[in-house]
Amino acid sequence: MEKMAQTNEEFFRQGIRAWELAIDAGAKMHDECNKWMRQMFSQAGSLNDWYTKGQNVASEMVAKSQENVDEAIRLLNQKRRIGGQARSEGA
Repeated sequence: MEKMAQTNEEFFRQGIRAWELAIDAGAKMHDECNKWMRQMFSQAGSLNDWYTKGQNVASEMVAKSQENVDEAIRLLNQKRRIGGQARSEGA
């Protein structure tokens, strides 16, 4: 039982860390969007330049978001497997 409590605490800490990383990524994304918007409106560039910059920012945001989702799913699946193992050992 103590091992299960320790495992649950470990998963909780991992979950909190993943949440903190997601918050940090969101804040960084917000800062990057603000920076991009300031640049977009302060620099006279072609529409094509604006489109390219926008696509680059969006690509980076989607990639980082996907990494965070993948990590959250991995942790949930790991917790499910360990919980199933603990239940089968306890039975």
